[in-house]
Amino acid sequence: MAISMTKLSSADYYLDRTREALQADGAIPDEATPGPLTGPDPAAYYNAEGNPPGRWIGSASRLLGGETGRQAGAETVRMLINERRNPETGRSLDQAGIRADNDGQPPIAGYDLTQTVPKSVSILWAFADQDTRRAIDECLHQAADMTIGYFEAEYAATRAGAGGVASTACDGVAGFAFDHWDSRDGDPHPHTHLVISNRVRRTTDGQWTALDGRAVYGATVELSEYNANLVKDLLTQRLGWAWHEPARARGRGTRAVAGEVQGVPEELIDAFSGRDREIETRLAAIIDEEERRTGHTIGWKRRAELHKQVWLETRKPKTDARPGLAELTRRWHGKLRAEAPGTSIDAMWQAVDSHRDRTIELGQTASRAAGIRLAGQLADHQTPGRTELERLADAAMAHTERTRATWTLSNIRAEAERLLADIRLDPTARADTANQVAELAIRRCVKITPTRYRAGQAGDDPALVSRAGRSTFDDPTLDRYTSQTILDMEKRVMATFGRADPLAWGPGEGTRLIQSMRAGGNRLSDDQAKAAAYLLENPHAASALIGPAGTGKTTTMRTVARAWETRHGRGSVLGLTLSVRARDELADRIGTNAITIAKLLDNVSERHRAQIDDLRREFRCRLAAARTPAERDRIRRAISESDAREQAGLIHPGQLVIVDEAGMVGTPELDAIAELCERAGARLALTGDPMQLDAPAAPGGLLAWAEREHRCATLTSLWRFRSDPGLWANDPDGGRARWADEGKATLRLRAGGDRAKPDSVEACRRLVAEYAAHHRCVLASWRPLCERCFSAV
Repeated sequence: MAISMTKLSSADYYLDRTREALQADGAIPDEATPGPLTGPDPAAYYNAEGNPPGRWIGSASRLLGGETGRQAGAETVRMLINERRNPETGRSLDQAGIRADNDGQPPIAGYDLTQTVPKSVSILWAFADQDTRRAIDECLHQAADMTIGYFEAEYAATRAGAGGVASTACDGVAGFAFDHWDSRDGDPHPHTHLVISNRVRRTTDGQWTALDGRAVYGATVELSEYNANLVKDLLTQRLGWAWHEPARARGRGTRAVAGEVQGVPEELIDAFSGRDREIETRLAAIIDEEERRTGHTIGWKRRAELHKQVWLETRKPKTDARPGLAELTRRWHGKLRAEAPGTSIDAMWQAVDSHRDRTIELGQTASRAAGIRLAGQLADHQTPGRTELERLADAAMAHTERTRATWTLSNIRAEAERLLADIRLDPTARADTANQVAELAIRRCVKITPTRYRAGQAGDDPALVSRAGRSTFDDPTLDRYTSQTILDMEKRVMATFGRADPLAWGPGEGTRLIQSMRAGGNRLSDDQAKAAAYLLENPHAASALIGPAGTGKTTTMRTVARAWETRHGRGSVLGLTLSVRARDELADRIGTNAITIAKLLDNVSERHRAQIDDLRREFRCRLAAARTPAERDRIRRAISESDAREQAGLIHPGQLVIVDEAGMVGTPELDAIAELCERAGARLALTGDPMQLDAPAAPGGLLAWAEREHRCATLTSLWRFRSDPGLWANDPDGGRARWADEGKATLRLRAGGDRAKPDSVEACRRLVAEYAAHHRCVLASWRPLCERCFSAV
C-alpha cells in the first residue's frame, strides 16, 4: 500500500532518528538544516547525519503556532503528540478528566499514515543526481500534503453529544511529517511518516477534542489508492516518467498493484528488495500452512492481514548508527557493484528517458481518454450512448459487488481510483475525477443504513448540519450501501429456506433412523442426533447446521450423508468446498464425492459446455475413423470415463448438496448454488459458523440470517476439550494446565465483547486472565512460536 495506518501512543520513534536530536546537542549548526529543500545550503540537507527534522502538516497547524511546511523541533512534537498540549501556549488540549479510553488503554496520541513509493522510484531516487533527487522529494512532499488536504476536506471530523452521537466538523488536522531514507535492511526506501495528532478543534464551539477515529480507519484504503496515483501523477508531470505493471506483480491475489517506472530493470529492483523478498518468502509459507490447516483458500483480505503480521514480525531493530544521505548513497553504490555488477545506472536513466508520458489536463479530455484507454477492461460494461464516466461507474460497481456484500462511499471511491490507476491525470483533478465516478456509482446503490434525521428537521441551527448538508446525527461517511443485484441474490437464497421440498423426510422418519444408527454404534451426542434429524426432516428446500469449532459438525454431517444414502443410494450426496484441500478433507471425513465451488460453477458455464461439446465431437470423429474393434473399445471407454467425470461435477435430482463452511462463501456463489439445486431438484444444506472468518470475496450474512431466523439446527456441546484427570496425570506442570471449563471459556471467547460497555470490557479482561492462569497464552513472534508448537507435538 502507498499509505499504511498505525495508531500511536507517542512520537518518540520518529524523534529518535532525526537530526533534531543531534542539533539540540550542538553537534550540528542551525544553518545545516534549512527549511525548504531550496534553502541557503541544500547540500547540507543531504550531507548531515540522521534523518531530517519533522515539518508541520495540516491546516490546523496555524492554530498551534505552526505553519505547514515549516520545521518543528523535538520539543514541539512531543508537546503536541505525546502530551497533547498546545506547543505555542503550553495549554492542555485534553478534555477535563479524559486520561484514558473506555477500555483502560492510554489515550490515542495520534495516527501514523506512512507514505511509501514503488521500489523503482526508490532506486531512481537513490541513484539520481542532486537536482533530480530534490525534484523527486518535492513531488513526494506535495503528494503527502495533498493527501492530508483531501483527508481534511472529506473525512476529518470529531464527535459530540452523549456517546459521541453527533459527527461534527473540525478545523482541520495538525501534525508532522518525518522523512526516512532507508529500510531496516539498509536498502533505499524513501518514505514519509505523516504523524497526525489525535486532538482537533471542534468548529461549532472551539473546544479541543479527539479526532473521530472511525474516519481514519474507514478512509485509509481510499487514501492509499489516491496517494499512490498522486505520486505517479506528480512524477510524470514533473519528470515525464512512464509506468507499467511488472510481470512479477501479476497473479498475486491482491486487489491493488503498485506500478513501476518503465526502464528500471527488474534485476535491479530485486537486488534492492531484500526485505520484500524476506516478507514474501515468509508470507508464502504462512499462507500455505494456514490453507493446509483450515482447508480454505486465502482471500485478498486475509492475505493483507497476514502481510501486515509478517511485516511486523520481520522488522529488524533500528541500528544506533544514523548515517546521513551521502553515506547511505555510498553504501548503495557499493551494494550495486557487489550484487548487480553488470547493471549500468547510465543505461537505466537512458531507458527511463526513452519512455515518456504526460498527465491529462482537467476537462472532458480526461474522461474521454480514460474511457478510451480502459476500453479493453470495460468492454463488458459499454452501452451505446453512455459517457465514459458512466462506464467507469458501472465497472466500479461490478468490481465492488464481486468483493463485498455491503460497502461505503469510501470503498467505491477506492475502486474508482484503482480503475483510473493507469491514467496519468492532472494531480489537481485526480480526486474530482475519481469522485465523479464514485458519485455516479453510488447513485446505482441501495442505501441500507437508516436516515434518522433530516437537516430540515433540526431547524436552521448550523451546528446541527454537517458539511455534506446532512444532519450531524447521520454521518454520510458511515452510510453503508449494497446493490439491488446483491439484494436479489439474498432474497432468492432466503426463499429457498421457505420453499417446500418433496425430498424432505416425513416427521419422525429421520429421528427413528438416527436412533437406530446410534443403537448400532454410531456415537452421536443428543444435540448432534437432533440436528441430524432436523436436516433430514426439515420440510424446506434449504436448511443449515451451525456450531462453533469443536462441536462435531463434520460428525453430524457424516451421519446425515449415510442416512441420505440409505434412501437415495450411493453418490446421492455432494459436498462443496472453497478449496482443493477442503474438498479432499470433506470427502474423506464424510465419505462422499466433493468438488470445489469454483469447479462446480465452471462446469455449468457456457465456456465449459462448449468445450465438452467440442470434446464429444472429437470422440465421435475418432470413433467413426477407428479401424479395429479394440481401437473402438478404447475410445468408448474414454468416452465413458469422460462422461463419468463430467457427471460427478454436476448437481443431480435427489441429491443432498452440502456447502462446507458456508459462512465463508460469498453471496453470488450461494445464489448460484441454490439456483442449480432448484433446477436439478436437489436439497441444500449449509454448514459452518457465522462468527468465523468472512468470505474471501463478497462476504454475505446468509448463514447469520439463518441463525437469527431459526432456520437451522445448532450444536452447542464442545468435544474438542478434555479435562479428564487421567489425561493430565503426566503433565509436567503438575496438572495446573488442566481446565475443566475450557469449552465454556471458548464459547465466551468466540462471542467477544463490546468496547463501548465497561462491564463487557472487564469481562473480557477476566477471560484473558483465565486463559493466562491456565497456561493458554503464549507470547512470541512467528518463528519461535512455530518452533515451540512443533517441539510440543
